[in-house]
Amino acid sequence: MFHPPVQINQMKQKERPLLLMIHGHTDLYGSGKIFMQVLEALQQDFDLLVVLPREGAALDAIMREGYAVQLLDVGTLESRFNTSFGMVNRALANIGAIWNLIHLIRRKKVDLVYTNTFAVISGPIAARLTKRKSVWHCHESLEGPKKFMSFTRWLIKKAASLTIAVSDFTKNHWAQNNSELIQKIKTIRNGIDPLPITKNNHKRNDLKVIRVGIIARITAQKGVFFAVEVLKALREQSSVNIEFVWVGDAVPTDKETLPRLKSTIRENGLESRFLLPGFRTDIGNFLQEIDIYFHPNVENDSFPTTILEAMYARLPVVAGNQGGATEMIEQGATGYLVSTQDTSEPVAQLMRLANDQSLREKFGENGYQRMQHVFTKPQFAEKINLTFHQILAE
Repeated sequence: MFHPPVQINQMKQKERPLLLMIHGHTDLYGSGKIFMQVLEALQQDFDLLVVLPREGAALDAIMREGYAVQLLDVGTLESRFNTSFGMVNRALANIGAIWNLIHLIRRKKVDLVYTNTFAVISGPIAARLTKRKSVWHCHESLEGPKKFMSFTRWLIKKAASLTIAVSDFTKNHWAQNNSELIQKIKTIRNGIDPLPITKNNHKRNDLKVIRVGIIARITAQKGVFFAVEVLKALREQSSVNIEFVWVGDAVPTDKETLPRLKSTIRENGLESRFLLPGFRTDIGNFLQEIDIYFHPNVENDSFPTTILEAMYARLPVVAGNQGGATEMIEQGATGYLVSTQDTSEPVAQLMRLANDQSLREKFGENGYQRMQHVFTKPQFAEKINLTFHQILAE
């Protein structure tokens, strides 16, 4: 159903290109944060109309910034729809979304359609059907199903004027050495805002517990159960007191993972050592409270922004040796890239850092300097802005 605008800004007097900015989620995790940065990067030179599927944290943040917003179901693809009934549901939802987007594009005389994440396919399809230029922002490195992968690659070729990949890993994953796909995908790595962090001069080795922080959704893919196994092994092998703090909540529609996680923690006697404070907005404050950042993804993560936040906070990072993390962490200089096939490598490197404060400080400072040189928000904004100008000029 097509909803009336939640908020519409007054258009400026002079004519400017109108960009339709589509985001298929309501939270403010990695892709949501980047969506906010893309809006900020483009607002000076373009008029922006934002489409979101429903109310939530993303809508609240966007409304506070004063952007024009339209609520519209865009047929977001989610793992919970990976059933026969779910696929029919998504097919019907996308037919309706494409129809409504076509009408919105024509009625508002949109010049370019930007779609954030591959979880939304209605944006590039509606852009193709209305002969509008289109940018698709890829945060994912999916492994299947095969038919969907083939269809997505067809959309990259035929529907999107350009696909932006968040890492070379992501670009190569989708291009698969296909020259036509390589030409249609451009890598622009994420940058981050300076976090409200003051350098913590407190000597963390004076504390009795080394705190390992993790920021992510509570899902099996993000490595919650693997993290429990790592902590269990650390408690068995190390004399250093270590606790894990996992900041994040479960997917609202997932009613199983969090209870199962709590049960697993309890069965392993880790209730006081594996803490689950839920979602926090004050990430800067949280990062001041920990000593090591751990990214235990057991599947490829295209470009985990939380690693950049940890680097900005001068924290050493231990992360799975896969995906975008390999382009962020300098092995043995800012942290350690480890196998997540078993617990041996994460345990060894976490123990090494837990036992050596000077090493933690050295890696943390190195990571901060690398983040400042390579992954800043101004660098990201400049590349995004230039890319959109180039596409509209073609």
